Amino acid sequence: MSVIVAIKDDDKVIMACDTRMSNDYGYEDSYNSRPKAIIVKKGILVGVSGCLGVLDIISTSLKDYLSENMSRIDIAFKFIPALREKLENTCLLDSDGYMESSILIAIRNKIYEICGNFDVSEKDEYGAIGIGKNCALGSFYTSKDVSVSQITRAYYAVKSAGNFMLGVSPEVFVASTKDNNFHRMDLGE
Repeated sequence: MSVIVAIKDDDKVIMACDTRMSNDYGYEDSYNSRPKAIIVKKGILVGVSGCLGVLDIISTSLKDYLSENMSRIDIAFKFIPALREKLENTCLLDSDGYMESSILIAIRNKIYEICGNFDVSEKDEYGAIGIGKNCALGSFYTSKDVSVSQITRAYYAVKSAGNFMLGVSPEVFVASTKDNNFHRMDLGE
């Protein structure tokens, strides 16, 4: 269980996430302080809610299927077939052929969401996935007219989800499509 959020900020996207991940038995692994998002390569961030294996496959086997000039159509016809094949080969699809995960991809200044049935949508301003999705989206919506930075909005979207959803950890990691790594963020409330 988790929450991963992304919000546009001028010519980049900021992604923030918590760290908690369910293990193979469905129990929370509170000792895993690894972010649920990665920088695949410069300008491309990927976050996964659900199965950690999906994030591992993307980071190790599918980097070459993502590029900085991809569109929603490119993701649907290039990345998703490769992803589906890898997940099928590693038995990470359910009996109906769906993945038990959602994926949030930030490419330069665009945000894409891939659902469990492999549908792809492009987000206009912000997006969120995971058990804390609705809390995070509510936080983004209610803070749209507040004079704070987009990175602060992303941070509080994750913290908001953590306040109301048991499966979201209090630790927040943040990066943008212009960064080289995710860093732990704490505004010290």
